[in-house]
Amino acid sequence: DDDKVLSDSEQCPELSNDLAEAVDEPSKTFIDYNNYFDCAPSSSNTPIIDRMKQAYSTLCTIRKASEMSSLNHKVLHDQLKTGDMVLILSKYSMLIPTSQMFLCGVMNFARFSFEDYRKLNNEDRHSIVRHNFQLIQSLDGSYRAHHHFPSENTVMATYMSFVNEESLNNFFDDCPKEINKAFAIEQFRTNMKRTINMTKSQFLKTKPSVDEFIALFGLSIWNN
Repeated sequence: DDDKVLSDSEQCPELSNDLAEAVDEPSKTFIDYNNYFDCAPSSSNTPIIDRMKQAYSTLCTIRKASEMSSLNHKVLHDQLKTGDMVLILSKYSMLIPTSQMFLCGVMNFARFSFEDYRKLNNEDRHSIVRHNFQLIQSLDGSYRAHHHFPSENTVMATYMSFVNEESLNNFFDDCPKEINKAFAIEQFRTNMKRTINMTKSQFLKTKPSVDEFIALFGLSIWNN
């Protein structure tokens, strides 16, 4: 069964020891592809947190490179020259390929980060990430939307692209003809407002450190 989840006794127990150590240590406030190039500490009191930060920044690097590959030639090279990642308006056709890539990346993140996950068979690895993928997407997208658009009603649709109220009508311009565009827009608007109210707003209130966010991201994989 694709939606099979593991029992509480089978879930990852590793994070609890690291969390107590991590919350007392100073941390930056945002993690993304740039952290891939940071040097890992030679020793640490929070080895699992450090592995997750390394795996997450690697995931960000892969997502960024994948989405940049679809940019216009000039736009791509302009961004490569400056070293910046310029956010773009999202469109419907971007969602499926970027979500599939993110799903694969999260499975690799978990495999790198957690010994308990590595011990699972492939079917269970897939099942546990797929079961929690909507939560993982919401958490990750809201975290980055809060960073890039802290005071705007904007959500991240993919790693590099965003949607807001002004762009929503055009977002579905390239959707398949069989999709009811008006209905899809209203559904997306409802989900967007829910994400802003329930998840993005919490980042505004709590302002988690990198270690705290990474702990949440890791725990979201094991959510039951």
